[in-house]
Amino acid sequence: MCRLALRATSYRGREIQVMAESSMLLEAGQELTVAVKPADYSRYLADTDFPVSAIVHCVGVENASMWVDEVVDSVGAPELAITVPTARPFSGPVTVRWKNPLPVTLTGCRLEIAAAGVLLESREVGDLASGVELSEAVALKEPDATKTWANGHMQVVATFTSKELKDVVGCADIKME
Repeated sequence: MCRLALRATSYRGREIQVMAESSMLLEAGQELTVAVKPADYSRYLADTDFPVSAIVHCVGVENASMWVDEVVDSVGAPELAITVPTARPFSGPVTVRWKNPLPVTLTGCRLEIAAAGVLLESREVGDLASGVELSEAVALKEPDATKTWANGHMQVVATFTSKELKDVVGCADIKME
């Protein structure tokens, strides 16, 4: 008899949660597979590098033996790809791209883009089907010539949220000197 479980663990104080598990009597050469539904793992995608472990626990009936193994890995958080003009004067817009990696449609999607003094944009982008790419362009306004910038750079930050997935972030720098 073998049991295979996929667990979400956390270094942020969250208790271990078994996202999916399966048990069956295996014969030589047989495989045991566990599938995790998007609703069970999507809540963890904003936790950068959250740990996931697969645990196999088998008991040999004939020879009364036991075997346990655990494989620990992590899932990287999705990021927005942001394209910005490389320097002043601004030659084009800020473009944000991101492809929905989940096998479900994301609903109530919203994109926010901010850059100190030159851009603050918040827009509803509707629903985003599985595998579909979001691509939004937002114009930059040229800032006052007397404004100074820390280290000569300005950071552009974009945040994507939906009902199913929160805080997908991307950033890029523009040389302002």
